[in-house]
Amino acid sequence: MKNNHRKKLTWREKQKHWLDNKIAQGSLGMIKLLSLATLVMVFLTALFLHTAGVSTERDESFISDLWNTFATIINSWLPYYEDGWVGYRVMMTFAAIFGLLIGSLLIGIISTGIQERIDGLKKGNLEVFEKDHIIVLGFKTGEYSLIQELVNGADKRKCCIVVASENDRMEVEDSIRDNIKCPKNVRILCRTINIFDPSTLEKLSLDTCRAVLISPAENEKIIRTMLAVTRILHDVPNQNIRTIAVLSQNDYRIPKDLVEKYGILLLHTEGTIARIIAHSCTQPGLSQTMMELFHFEGSEIHIVDLPGTVGMSFEELLCRVDNAFPIGICKEEKIYLNPPPDMVLGKGDRLLVFCEENDSARLVPARTLPPIESISAYEAEQEEEGCVIIGCNEFLPTILTELPENILSVMLADTKQDMHDEIMEAASNREIPLSVRFYEEDITQLSALEELAQKSKHIVVLSDRALADDESDMRNIFLIMTLRDIRNRLGLNYNITVEMRCENNQNLLIPDPGTEFVVSSNMSSLFLSQLSESPELVEVFDELLTNEGNEVYLKTAEEMDCVGTRTILELRRRLIAQRYVMIGCMDENTFDCSFELTLDDSVTLKPHDKLIVIGEN
Repeated sequence: MKNNHRKKLTWREKQKHWLDNKIAQGSLGMIKLLSLATLVMVFLTALFLHTAGVSTERDESFISDLWNTFATIINSWLPYYEDGWVGYRVMMTFAAIFGLLIGSLLIGIISTGIQERIDGLKKGNLEVFEKDHIIVLGFKTGEYSLIQELVNGADKRKCCIVVASENDRMEVEDSIRDNIKCPKNVRILCRTINIFDPSTLEKLSLDTCRAVLISPAENEKIIRTMLAVTRILHDVPNQNIRTIAVLSQNDYRIPKDLVEKYGILLLHTEGTIARIIAHSCTQPGLSQTMMELFHFEGSEIHIVDLPGTVGMSFEELLCRVDNAFPIGICKEEKIYLNPPPDMVLGKGDRLLVFCEENDSARLVPARTLPPIESISAYEAEQEEEGCVIIGCNEFLPTILTELPENILSVMLADTKQDMHDEIMEAASNREIPLSVRFYEEDITQLSALEELAQKSKHIVVLSDRALADDESDMRNIFLIMTLRDIRNRLGLNYNITVEMRCENNQNLLIPDPGTEFVVSSNMSSLFLSQLSESPELVEVFDELLTNEGNEVYLKTAEEMDCVGTRTILELRRRLIAQRYVMIGCMDENTFDCSFELTLDDSVTLKPHDKLIVIGEN
């Protein structure tokens, strides 16, 4: 029969267990233990001296013996030979040695405690005591766009940015310091916490922050982080806090009541990156344009209240607003991007402009304008073209659907067998069906890649999501270098559009006019930073980044009947007549973009120079 009685502990085992518990309490527990041992030693020594009658003076009181013993232990002082009796000198010698041991241990414990505190601070688990700060949850070494954009967006205002992640605080601080230019008006604090744990998020002072940004990551991690944040905000009276995140798939929909209660701003970019890739392969410079559009450096989108504009139509505003490109009207219930020319700016309405600063726009006096010259209908003589796509991921079906109409055939290399049915379905769902062929040769062989490179003027290289970020990017980098070499050696003329996962990997390659990079994490970071400063622009971004409503296009000057030397005012009038609003222009050879243009600036456009416009296709 099994004996269920526990073994009775001996007195020695009990004392050892008590001592272990005291030591386990850390520095404070050890100091308490040493204090207790010192008091016991003082009392026992004094008691012996007083009882044995071996004090320095026979008539000394017990209190005097206590004090002398305590002083000897604290000072570690040995009595002289002439001091007292032999018993007194022996006991005081033991007390002095005991004092030396206690002092040494105390110094060691205090030093260890201070070092533990310093190590704890280095780990970054110190509580944040800030107000109106921006919290960034999640950090990945090599991804600096989001923090750099927040720094740029601060301009000259004082700003505090708290970066919290599971990474080591010292490593994050060193990484940020080495890669981000931070002015004196911006402070960046780093903390090491579990961003999925509400109890650790409380240390970031969420109740007093301005906004919480969740760094681009897998959708599951973003949702988990967002739920942890809402758990903290549930009891927070501050209703002005915004929680902002970018999701790459529409599968995750937050209930409307949670969105309104906790100030959640979710930007779904499913298909956005795929559309940029699809259009960039035939419109080189589009990804650069999108980066410029959402960058804090240079021009950006602002909502302004411009005096003297009430009662003006949008067409009149296009002719009179200088130093900024009017692109929409903000009414109480909705933001109208590229509104009808006859829409009137009412009382309380504001203007949506694209300019360098929020105070750049100014209203110029009305002028007498000649009628717009007749606009010739453009009949595109687009020759049928093909496209080569290397690699396969979840973006591929959307890319096939979004390819320009003159792309009628696609050759796919290095695709996954289990996606063939989905690929064929996407190709057949286009208005003009797409001819799809699968290239079966091994593209790691130079001969196969040379054969593939000669089949099209447009080559797209996709990221392999099954691989780690750096591994996938390095695979694409070697493909790019090989394709560039083939293009130079064989005298071919094709452009390369590459999807990259990390911005620091893109920087490893020498810039090339024939290579277009689309870095998904970069784009998401730009969206997040813009929404942190102007959350009311979420409607505008939603429209620009989806295939519903207005989008950004690169239209050739020939297509818009704008070839020749014209003023910006004239270009605005000709484009609005075709239901587009202008935000800039691009040189066909260098892909240099011009955005800071005044009404009276003149530009000379060649047939294939690009006009950067917003409109419905």
